[in-house]
Amino acid sequence: MAIRPKELPETTENWAEADFKGRSKSIMTLMRGYTLVMDEPRHLGGSGEAPSPMDYLVNSLAGCTAVILERCAKDAKLEIGSLKVKSAIVYSPRGIAGLEGYQSNPSEAHSEIWLEVDADDEQIEALKAQYFRRCPVYNLFKAAGCAMRDTWHVNE
Repeated sequence: MAIRPKELPETTENWAEADFKGRSKSIMTLMRGYTLVMDEPRHLGGSGEAPSPMDYLVNSLAGCTAVILERCAKDAKLEIGSLKVKSAIVYSPRGIAGLEGYQSNPSEAHSEIWLEVDADDEQIEALKAQYFRRCPVYNLFKAAGCAMRDTWHVNE
């Protein structure tokens, strides 16, 4: 069953709190009660014991792609047989380090999407269009000037 727009609030809020533990490590508490650990790799001064902020960033792209595609398919009354997403981002550690001439935000993102869905070509193109319009993480990257590349493997 699709979510009806009138049942959704116009806006909502989410938050995360970082409790810094030293050596680039933080314990993150999320609004819904989840706890995560965030750390940097050893070569960047962390302990390497947990995912880095950039790990979580690329994870958000892959995860949001899967969630939004499933939601769009459900709204279009399409049945997904299987769905797998692998995302990668390119960014400059020099930009994060503050060196002039380098940006800190990702410059490229690539997602490879394997999708089995009972749909014709027109329905698949409509599904993709809805995904590109509705995925907040994809659109955040795009609005930041990140070059977005997608490789689709549909019913292969």
